[in-house]
Amino acid sequence: MASVSFLVYEVIWDRMLSLYLGITVHASTIVVSAYMAGLAAGSFFIGKRAQRSKDPVRLLSVILIMIAVVNLAVYYLLLIIPDIKIQALIYPYSLGIVFMSAFFIGGVMPVVSRMFIESGNNTSQSIGNTFGADTIGSSLGGILAGFVLLGSFGMRNSIWMMTGLNLLLAAAVYIYAQG
Repeated sequence: MASVSFLVYEVIWDRMLSLYLGITVHASTIVVSAYMAGLAAGSFFIGKRAQRSKDPVRLLSVILIMIAVVNLAVYYLLLIIPDIKIQALIYPYSLGIVFMSAFFIGGVMPVVSRMFIESGNNTSQSIGNTFGADTIGSSLGGILAGFVLLGSFGMRNSIWMMTGLNLLLAAAVYIYAQG
């Protein structure tokens, strides 16, 4: 379910940067590059933390909260691009901001994998099923963003909806951890 929001964020960042930069290929390049780098870095660093975690379910809850908070901040940080007066700073600024968006998203699968390892359930099948569901969710998020959310609710409201979704999922994971 959280994976739906991941591509909604990505599509919105691409749209915002396309509007601000005026060159769609530059916006898409920044978003895809920053997302791949952010996912890799998040997977690496949060994966290390997940390996040492005594409570990966709670760690997942914290990561979902961070995804919500950071992506809400990214939206507002991208809004100031038109105010940046030094043209040479716009591309690295955009790259860094979008990288932040993907960093915590990259940590989800290592933590979920750690949860499966601890549970002793058919690990490779469980992780494979989760990755498959995550990929389908992301695909649906991209479709949802491009064909429903942006046209019906706009960028800001779509971001707020995804923030709410991630916070709701974090609460559900936290409640599950308590039980």
